[in-house]
Amino acid sequence: MSSDFPTDPYSTAQQKWLYQDHLVLPTLEKLLKYNLKDKKVLDIGCGNGLNSTTFLQWGARKVVGFDNSQEMIENCKNLHKSSEQSSFHHLNVTDFQLDEKFHVATAVFVLQYVHDKEELRKAIRLIWERKLRNGWFRLWMEDL
Repeated sequence: MSSDFPTDPYSTAQQKWLYQDHLVLPTLEKLLKYNLKDKKVLDIGCGNGLNSTTFLQWGARKVVGFDNSQEMIENCKNLHKSSEQSSFHHLNVTDFQLDEKFHVATAVFVLQYVHDKEELRKAIRLIWERKLRNGWFRLWMEDL
């Protein structure tokens, strides 16, 4: 996965993106909003932190976000100051290391960019290992 990502154009476009407002957030709301109270959430491919912030607004106790783009993480940290409730890290989905486990893991439009089958298996295994025993993983991929 390449980390050459057009951060500023993406963040600017996302603010006007009907897809985000009319499909992504409403779907996440139906899946997650009433299930996040006091939960720890792992936001894989957090981008500019929009979903992470939304998860906190929906009652998550803590959100840890990571993204493959250092520029997106810097942008995210500037927009959503890290705190005890949230932190953002420059990590890759195929080799990330985190010490804590989570009630919920989300990956929205992330795993379709892992093109190697073995790397995809590795990413899913790493995500699964960070999930608490009764936790769950919500994955959203485009049909490419």
